[in-house]
Amino acid sequence: MDVSKALASKHAPGLDMAAKPLPRVGVALLGAKISLLTITTLGPATPALVIACLIVTLGIGYAPGRWLNLDRNFALLLAGAAAICGVSATLAVASVLPDSR
Repeated sequence: MDVSKALASKHAPGLDMAAKPLPRVGVALLGAKISLLTITTLGPATPALVIACLIVTLGIGYAPGRWLNLDRNFALLLAGAAAICGVSATLAVASVLPDSR
């Protein structure tokens, strides 16, 4: 019996939890720390600017991925990671995209 397969099957439930729901909770908690008071203190232009920057960054990340013939979902994953916050966003977005294997 292959040791790596035995270890993988033994730890699969924990790895699945760490790969799927845990990053989602982490991203939600990161977003929750920005309170309504903070947003209103900064003024109404702030949320509009944040949304505009997010959309532009998504486009800038997605277009080259498609130009390089990357899978549509993979290009979206990379763009989402860059636009939102990096590794935690990559894991969260990957967990909701369909499996393309």
